[in-house]
Amino acid sequence: MPACGSLDALVGRLHTAFEEHGGHPEANPFGARAVRLYLHEVRDSQAKAPAHLSAIIPALLTDFYD
Repeated sequence: MPACGSLDALVGRLHTAFEEHGGHPEANPFGARAVRLYLHEVRDSQAKAPAHLSAIIPALLTDFYD
């Protein structure tokens, strides 16, 4: 799980890139608090999600064939 600062830094870079590529500051979605909160929620929910099945299946097969 990335640190909170890493996510905030990414949002900051996206905010800057949007404006550097011609986006108007008032239309910049990365300046919205709701976007930052949403990305933090996604990161936190992914951190709590169960391990990916590709990591689980080999362990299950090992137990099955022993």
